[in-house]
Amino acid sequence: MKGRFVELIKEQGLMPINEHKWNCFEIEHERTPCVNLQKVKQYITSHTENKNGLYAYKDQHNNLLYIGKGKPIKERIYSHFIETYKQVSGDRSGKWHRFFHKHHGRLKVYWIELEDESVRKFVEHVLTEEYQPVFLDHEKN
Repeated sequence: MKGRFVELIKEQGLMPINEHKWNCFEIEHERTPCVNLQKVKQYITSHTENKNGLYAYKDQHNNLLYIGKGKPIKERIYSHFIETYKQVSGDRSGKWHRFFHKHHGRLKVYWIELEDESVRKFVEHVLTEEYQPVFLDHEKN
C-alpha cells in the first residue's frame, strides 16, 4: 500500500523534491543573531508570498534536513531561521533550536503550495517516510 501512496505523490508532481518540481530559494542560517530581521522576513515573503503548503530544507551537500508544513509557509521558515540562534516560544523542548543551530549555513528551501490541510498532512507524512530526513535521526538521539 505504501508504494501506491508514493506513486500517487509522484503522479501529482510532488516527488522528487528538486528545482524542477518545487519552488526553491537559498537562505543563510547563521548561529549569531541577525541584525536585520525585517529584511530576512521580507526576503522569505518575496519567495513564498502568503502561500500555504509544504517546505523542505537541504544543506550544501544536498542532504534532506527537514520536511514541514506551514500555514503560511513564510511563518514557519522565518521561525526556523530564528531557531538557528535562539529557542522560540513554540519550541518548548528546544529540539528545533538544537537542530537548526547544528545545521546552519547556506541552506536551500524548497516549497510547494498545498492549500488543503489534510492533503498537506498526508503528503508530508508520505515524503517523510520515503525520504527519512536528517531531522528524524536527530530526534532519536
